[in-house]
Amino acid sequence: MACTVRLTWEQMPYPKFVIAMGACALDGGIFYNSYNIVRPWQVVPVDLYIPGCPPRPEAVARSIVELQKVIRGRGLASKWVVEGVRKDLKYVLPKEDLCGWRGEKVEL
Repeated sequence: MACTVRLTWEQMPYPKFVIAMGACALDGGIFYNSYNIVRPWQVVPVDLYIPGCPPRPEAVARSIVELQKVIRGRGLASKWVVEGVRKDLKYVLPKEDLCGWRGEKVEL
């Protein structure tokens, strides 16, 4: 599984962030001393750890907010998403390809 996780991480486009959720992802949980446990930071660089077994919803929400602060701090938000609108795309599809449900053209 570690090889699959590493391969998936390498194929992700930049910017990429890894979140480790739960006690098992942090330190192995109850299987800490097992022979087949590999720590996530040994496979990929982990940006955010969320503790808990299972993680509490409040911890997940706070962690997502903290990750958003990191993204804004690196200047990545302005390149990709600003208030839910992508700046680099005017249309998801070319204007000529936008059709209604029955095939008629949609005026923009």
